[in-house]
Amino acid sequence: AHGGDTLWRKIVQEITDRPIFIIVASSRSLASPWVMNEINIAWTLKNTRPNRHIIPVLYEACDLPADLLMQLYISFLPPQTFEAGLASLVTAIHALAGTRPTPPPAAPVGASGGRPPAPLASSAPAEDPATARVRQATPLIEAAFVARDWPQVLDRCRYLAAVAPNAADAMPARLWLLYGQASLEDGETQEGRAALERALQQTPDDLETLRAAAHACHTLGDDSAAETHLLRALGRPVPMATDEQLAVLRDYLPVLLALKKWNEALRRATQGSRLAPDSPVWLRWQVEALDHLNRPADALAVLRTLTARPDATARDWLARARLARTVEGETEAANAEARSALDAAARLAGPNDATVAAARRELFPPPAPPIAPEYFPDRLASLGFVPRKGRDPQTGKEAAFILPPTVPVPAGPFQMGKVNPNDPDGQYDGPARTVDVPAFAIARYPVTVAEYACFVRAGQREPSEWQDQLKQTLDHPVVSVSWHDATAYAEWLARLSGQPWRLPSEEEWEKAARWDPRTGTSFVYPWGDTFEAARCNTRESGEGTTTPVGKYGAAGASPCGAEEMAGNVWEWTSLPYDSSTDNRVLRGGSWDSVRQIARAAVRVHNRSDNLNDNDGFRLASAPGRAGS
Repeated sequence: AHGGDTLWRKIVQEITDRPIFIIVASSRSLASPWVMNEINIAWTLKNTRPNRHIIPVLYEACDLPADLLMQLYISFLPPQTFEAGLASLVTAIHALAGTRPTPPPAAPVGASGGRPPAPLASSAPAEDPATARVRQATPLIEAAFVARDWPQVLDRCRYLAAVAPNAADAMPARLWLLYGQASLEDGETQEGRAALERALQQTPDDLETLRAAAHACHTLGDDSAAETHLLRALGRPVPMATDEQLAVLRDYLPVLLALKKWNEALRRATQGSRLAPDSPVWLRWQVEALDHLNRPADALAVLRTLTARPDATARDWLARARLARTVEGETEAANAEARSALDAAARLAGPNDATVAAARRELFPPPAPPIAPEYFPDRLASLGFVPRKGRDPQTGKEAAFILPPTVPVPAGPFQMGKVNPNDPDGQYDGPARTVDVPAFAIARYPVTVAEYACFVRAGQREPSEWQDQLKQTLDHPVVSVSWHDATAYAEWLARLSGQPWRLPSEEEWEKAARWDPRTGTSFVYPWGDTFEAARCNTRESGEGTTTPVGKYGAAGASPCGAEEMAGNVWEWTSLPYDSSTDNRVLRGGSWDSVRQIARAAVRVHNRSDNLNDNDGFRLASAPGRAGS
C-alpha cells in the first residue's frame, strides 16, 4: 500500500509540474477510474493556474466526454495517417508552449564527395499533389486552431478550398469542420455555414459538425435548416450520452422559440429538465414556452418551483411577481405574493436596481396625485403643504384639498393690546388687557391661491380677478375674499379632512402673532419691538402687491413660528368687532399698509361681505394638528 501511495503522489507531482496534459482517448482509457482521476486533476489545474492546457488525442473510435469535445482534439483515426496525427500533435504542443519545432538532424555525410546517400527507391505510389498540400497544411491549421488564431486558420483553409487545384476535394471532414468553426468565431457566418455543409457531406452524422452547422444557420436566421441539423443530431444511430443530449437541446430550444413552435419547445424544455433536474435553465425555457402558449397559471407553477431554488435570479422573481398578479388578479393573496417576490428580486439585484423599481411602479403604481402638478407648485410642498382627497359628507362628492402646515400655540395668559401707553405709534392698538387663551394650532401661512382653488373647483364662487390669481400667484395669499367666503372655506375643509378647521379668534390671532412663551412678554411686531422693512411686506418694502408665502422665512416669523403676520394681506378673524354691527375684525396689515398699521395689536374692521385686493385669511385648528 505504501508503494501505491508513493506512485500516486509521483503521478500527481508529474501532472502538476507539466504545463500541457495530453489525454490519449480510447474506450479502455476512458473507462479507467485512475485515468479519470488524472483528468480531473488536470482540469483543476487548468482552471486555477495560468498557462495550463489540455490536448485530447482520439486514438481509437470512442465517445469523447462533452468537456473534452469542447477542447480541440487531435485525431489519429482514418483517413488521418498516424504520421499526420503525430505531426499535428507536435505542432499543437509547440504552439501552446510558444516554441518552434526542432528541425530533423542532418543526414550523415557520405564517404564519397561529402554528399548524403541517395534515397532508397520505394515501391509506394507517388502521393497526389492535392493530397500532399492538404497533408502539409493540416498540422499548421490544427496548431492555429488550438492557438485561436482564426485568421491563420481561414487563410490556409481558403487557400486549400479555392486556390490549390483539387485540394478542396482532398480536404477531410475534420479540416472543413475547423474551417467552419473558425469562420463562425471570426464573424464570417455564411462562409462557415458553407464549410460545415462540406464537412457534413463526408460525415453526415458527426455531432460536433451538426451542432456547428445548426449554430451557423440560426445565426443567419435560417431556423428551419438549423432545426433539420439538430433533429438529425438527436436521431443519430450512435447512442448519445446525457451531456451530449443536453448540449443539443440547449442549441435546439432557441431555434424552436424562433420558429414559434411553442408546444415542441415546451416538450423539449421538459425533456431537458428530466435529464438535468439540478439545472434551472430548463425551467426558465418552460416558463417562456408557457407564456407564449398563454398558460399563465402553469407558468406561475413552474416559477414557484424555480424561485424555491437557491440559484433563482432577480429576473425569475420579477416574472413570478408579474404572473401572480396576472393569474390571481388584485386579490390580497396575489398582492402579498407579488410584493414578496419584488422584495426578493430587490435583495438579489440591489435596492436601487432600476428594473426592480420599474416593476414596482408597474404592478403597484403610486396613486395619482390628488391635485394636478399645475395646481400644486413644488414650492408649496417644500413649505409643508400636503395635497389630499376626501368626500364631502354634505354633498357626497369627492374633492381635492390642501392641508396647510401649522404651528402650536400653548395655553396660558398673555398681554393683549397696547403694551406701552407711551408709545406714540400705538394709537390704533387695541385696549391693554390680560387674556387667558387655551392651547390651539394656527396655520404657519395665510391661505394661498392654490388652497382656495380647490374650493372653487368644488363648486364655490370665484373671487374677483380669479383667473389672474390662478395664473400668476398660486403660492401667494388669496385675496378678494369676504369674511363669509373665508368662513365657508374653513367649514368645507373641516368636512373633507375631518379636522376642526376654523378662523382664529381675535385673541388667538394676536397671541400667535406676538407672544413669546420663553419670556412671557408680548412684542410690538412678530419679531420684536422695532420695525424692519426687510422682515415683512408693507408699504415700506416697496413690493406694491402680495408676495409668495414663506418669502421672509424665520426672519419675519413670530415666536411660535407663524409667518406673514405683519403685512402681505389683512386676515379675517372669527368674531364681530362690537355688538352694534356685523362688521368683522381684520388683523396684521397688508402690502398697502404703513408700518404703524402692521403692528400685532392693531385692530381694524370691515363689513363681513366686503371684498378687497388686500384682504385674505388664515386658519386655526385644535392643538396637535401641527404639520398634519
